[in-house]
Amino acid sequence: MASPTASEFISNIEYLLSEMWLNTPWQFQKLNAGLVDSGAGTRGQYLANYQGLQDYLIGIGPDVLYRFVQLSEDTSYLLSDLKTAALAILFMDGTDLKVSVFARIEFCGLSGFRKIGDDYYAVLTHPNLTIEQFRDATKVLWQLFVRAHRWNHMFFPWNIGAAYPQRLSQAMNDMVSTIMPAHPTKSRAESPKIDFEIYNYSPWQAPVTGVPKPKQQLTNPKWQSFINIIQSHTTTIWRNKPWEIQKVEFGLINGEAGSGFQYYSDLVHMLIYLRLSGATVIYRLTQVVQNDSLDVNVAKKMLRVILLDTFNAFEFLADLSLAEFHWLGTREDEEPPYTGLYWQALADSATTKNEFVQMNMAYLNYINRMLAWVDYIYPWNMGGRLSRQTDLDATITYNVMLQHPIPTVGA
Repeated sequence: MASPTASEFISNIEYLLSEMWLNTPWQFQKLNAGLVDSGAGTRGQYLANYQGLQDYLIGIGPDVLYRFVQLSEDTSYLLSDLKTAALAILFMDGTDLKVSVFARIEFCGLSGFRKIGDDYYAVLTHPNLTIEQFRDATKVLWQLFVRAHRWNHMFFPWNIGAAYPQRLSQAMNDMVSTIMPAHPTKSRAESPKIDFEIYNYSPWQAPVTGVPKPKQQLTNPKWQSFINIIQSHTTTIWRNKPWEIQKVEFGLINGEAGSGFQYYSDLVHMLIYLRLSGATVIYRLTQVVQNDSLDVNVAKKMLRVILLDTFNAFEFLADLSLAEFHWLGTREDEEPPYTGLYWQALADSATTKNEFVQMNMAYLNYINRMLAWVDYIYPWNMGGRLSRQTDLDATITYNVMLQHPIPTVGA
């Protein structure tokens, strides 16, 4: 018997899509005015809300929900496996819906998403759900995420990026070798400093054209070799600022990423794809493999579909200037032809359940540490110009506008 929950869900989401396709959703109108129902937003600002919505709407919509639509069209996947993976990634196994992706989106300012998530959870857990209904419900939800992301993208304060222009290596060379020696900056009073040892390191060979060549190749067993390499790498960057982060911090960007020749958008998307690839996808799928809810070989295939085959998340991170990810996660048909160390180890037949868990947790540790470094240099202070407001604040401002209207140009 067909699941009425699925058909009702699809109908409800299609209605929401029609309502928000051309008309700005009231949630975004409130958020753009600094009115956040949940009170979310570090230190009374709402830049963090916009960033959080970017993380979840673009990270989950096209990069997770769309992938599940693709997977559902592949007859080699069982519906039970698709449901298990979806519940793990979107609902943290469904143990507490208050911490689902949907609840987090609502916390960032989009009221109503928690209810959408609860309804989708009911669809996934309905005993009579068919794979066609799974596909149709997931497809319409993916479209909702994409449309909501377009609205968030429109209101996102990208103009902040004007304060973070990219720099050319030659300009930095002129500054360090010529201008600074001739005109040294006067020393300020000593202030507390974080004890970082900053230097240009890499466990790989020195970069030639901005992309490092791998110094180490995997040996058998590949999963153990990968763990050894990534743990060494993680240890090195734990307290020492990675060379990529040092360059990004000074506006030195490999390639041409960064709209309008600035690098703020690079930082925004680094946060999105480090969170997506690590905590959202790798960690959640590793969990369900570890507790025997999902076969390890199915999880391997899903990881490739979500993070590699359609859109290479790791190569994108390399394009954003986190260059080491090129050799960790590049696809074999990219230039130069080379299979990333992570995918080599993952594809190895010797990488069974326990090995899969161990290598993924080691990689997750590295990804999360890189995420912490990006978060450290992200200009959260710019959120000071996006202060949260209350309904009373908005009413006062409105009354002032009524009493002192802005004159019409040319009137």
